[in-house]
Amino acid sequence: MTRSPNGELRTCVYHPPLKNNYKTIQDAFLSDEMEVIRQEMRDGKRRPECEWCYFYDDSNQYSCRQDINERYEEPPSTKLRELDFAASNKCNFICVTCDESASSGWEKRNKEFRFVDSDILHKLPIELSDINNLKQITIMGGEPTIDPYYTDDFWDLIESKTDENVWFQMVTNCSAFPSDRWMKFLSKLKNVCIGISLDGIGEVGEFCRLGWKERVWRKIFIQWLEFFSDRTYDVTSRHEGPWINFVLSNYNILNVTKTLEYIEKFNMRNRVMLTTAFEPNYLCPAYLPNKFKENIRKSKFYDNNHKEFVLDVLNKGEYSETTYEKFQQYTKYLNTFVKVPKECLHFV
Repeated sequence: MTRSPNGELRTCVYHPPLKNNYKTIQDAFLSDEMEVIRQEMRDGKRRPECEWCYFYDDSNQYSCRQDINERYEEPPSTKLRELDFAASNKCNFICVTCDESASSGWEKRNKEFRFVDSDILHKLPIELSDINNLKQITIMGGEPTIDPYYTDDFWDLIESKTDENVWFQMVTNCSAFPSDRWMKFLSKLKNVCIGISLDGIGEVGEFCRLGWKERVWRKIFIQWLEFFSDRTYDVTSRHEGPWINFVLSNYNILNVTKTLEYIEKFNMRNRVMLTTAFEPNYLCPAYLPNKFKENIRKSKFYDNNHKEFVLDVLNKGEYSETTYEKFQQYTKYLNTFVKVPKECLHFV
């Protein structure tokens, strides 16, 4: 089960939210809604709600589906084994591909000047006391390291529901390091995976993830590398160690090579996950005018994996005049808050 930053419950971070309200995580997991999803998967139905994973699989990238299937050898059973949890949308960044559902910064900005209508509601965290024997827990955000919800009491609860074999994952923007109590819990675990966001370097990075500072990111990133340097883990494994996630958009697609060159200074290119912003679609390069797509195809690629992924994204959609106009309007909107760098204006 997944508890999104705004309180919506889903089967994974990419899946549409469940429609009904539930008091506990277990109630949601054992609901009729979830059983329909499970049965469709048992029947081998290609579900439109799962297109994210199909696309990443076909593009030779790493999908959520692959991640889960690789970690389980036991027969499927209707037991709650994995929990992706976000306490709130508390975040110190305002990223161009995000919105107020996962960013308190965006929520505050929208009160001043909103670009699109939204009916996002924020719910209090759901009851967790009925969970037991978790095999995996993922902490998401917002930015979890600055969320006051994660107190010593929270980690005492999680510790009582897990053992050293639980697989732990966290998603962070690398602007702050977790508390001592948090790290004490992680230090006892055999398997820890930390997903670190990075959507560009230089002015591109500062614009795409407003609040990002290279000096701070590097400092916290090195702290994570030091944490893992004291641990024994398989560097070829997808399920352990630090990972870097890059979200491709119209603003940073020509900055990927520079970013990968920067990351390679840490010998981390093989631990980069390339993803893309299919939603909102006006940020996705798939809908750009063909002349811009051709410029992208002729650009410098870091390696074949990078090139193949970008080409797959470009082929995912057709130019839409309406969508492109929305992208131009969004760029003007962002420019009212912070000047858009020239490096991010190749396609405007």
